[in-house]
Amino acid sequence: MERDEYVDRVRAAYKALDAGRFDAAFDGLDEDVVMHIAGDHPLSGTYRGKEGIRTYVDALEEATEGTSGFTVLSVMVDEAAERVLVEGTAYTGREHPFVRTMVHQLRFDGGRVVEVWQRPFDQAAEDKFWRRQVPPQREP
Repeated sequence: MERDEYVDRVRAAYKALDAGRFDAAFDGLDEDVVMHIAGDHPLSGTYRGKEGIRTYVDALEEATEGTSGFTVLSVMVDEAAERVLVEGTAYTGREHPFVRTMVHQLRFDGGRVVEVWQRPFDQAAEDKFWRRQVPPQREP
């Protein structure tokens, strides 16, 4: 797959996720994909498989009453087209939104996403926000 194809696929997946079209958003994920959510808050940890990632997305939706999303600012592909960095703005809430910049690192193998790392620029603020939003029993 060409580098531009990775960029197009990644942008399309985030757009589908934002629209709630989860099948389309998860189409490029390997069945055994692993997602790492950085931090020390109730949603941080490792999620395995498409179902694990869906569990994480559902927990986000529940905790934010459907007001969370991610706007892609840039997509960067390495020379081997095995790693993609997605810089974006995550937002949560309507009245007093929590808006922050973060990077998602995607690792590809055979054209499929096999690993995702989510890294906010301000981990302390991220941890503080999710500790207020998510009851402790929601921990993975």
